[in-house]
Amino acid sequence: MDLQCVEHFQRYLSAEVTGWTSLARLGRALRAGLAARNKLDGAGTFERSPDIGLSNRIYVVLRGAPGAAGAEPSIYHSARVYYQTVRLPGANQFYPRNVSRAFPSRVEAEAYVLGAQALWPPERED
Repeated sequence: MDLQCVEHFQRYLSAEVTGWTSLARLGRALRAGLAARNKLDGAGTFERSPDIGLSNRIYVVLRGAPGAAGAEPSIYHSARVYYQTVRLPGANQFYPRNVSRAFPSRVEAEAYVLGAQALWPPERED
């Protein structure tokens, strides 16, 4: 995969963490974004990304569950609010057509949105 479009983000990530280089983390996020684009276009399914051993702090929702509060494209900083937007109302399961991902850093979220060919969603209050 060509990572030129995210190489400039490397300076915003700390040095190697948990065995992942900055460029590998960005590549992981970009790949997830490419899969998100396919899913938004109706051609893809959810792909689990490898765990990098860091806690997520930023949650990107490109398509949430219908009827869920805040289901439109958004950025969240709360896992609780994020889960409310991607789960079916009144259910404890993810909406199968949701398109979202959580990341430990904003720059990885930016690489994801870039790969998804989406506009940066508005940040919502948690």
